[in-house]
Amino acid sequence: MSPRTAATLFCLLTLSCTHSHAQVPDQVTALIAKAEKSVKTVDMATLKSVINSKQAALIIDVREPEEYATGHLPGAINIPRGVIEFAIWKHVGSGKRQDGSKKVYLYCQSGPRAVLATKTVQDLGLKNVFAVVMDIGKWKAAGLPFTK
Repeated sequence: MSPRTAATLFCLLTLSCTHSHAQVPDQVTALIAKAEKSVKTVDMATLKSVINSKQAALIIDVREPEEYATGHLPGAINIPRGVIEFAIWKHVGSGKRQDGSKKVYLYCQSGPRAVLATKTVQDLGLKNVFAVVMDIGKWKAAGLPFTK
C-alpha cells in the first residue's frame, strides 16, 4: 500500500474528513487507488512552491463551502467536488476559449476528494491538472499561509 493510499484510508476511517465513515467499503478504497494511479499528483512542498512563485495557476479547493469558510489556501477558489463538472468552465474556458496551458491544482482536507475531482476534470479533457495530496492540518502547523 502506497503512503498516499494509507493516508486516504486514514482520512476515510477517522474524523479528519468532513464526514464520518464508520466503515468504508473496499470498493471506495479501490476507486480512490485506481483514480490516483491515473492522475498526476503533487505534494505540499510543490504546491507551496507554486504559490510562492506566483505562477499563473488555478488553485481549487474541492471541499464543501462550510469547510472552505473555515479557512483555505491563499488565492484558492472553492468548487466543491460534487459540482466540479459544471462550475470549472468559467475558470478555464471551454471549447476554443479553453486555456489548456494553465495549470490547475485541486486540493481537499487530505487528498482523496482532490484525487477523485482531478480524475473527473481530466476525463473532461483538461490536461494540465494535478491532485494535491497533503494534509491541511500539516500545512497550518508548518505556519504556511492560510486565510479565511
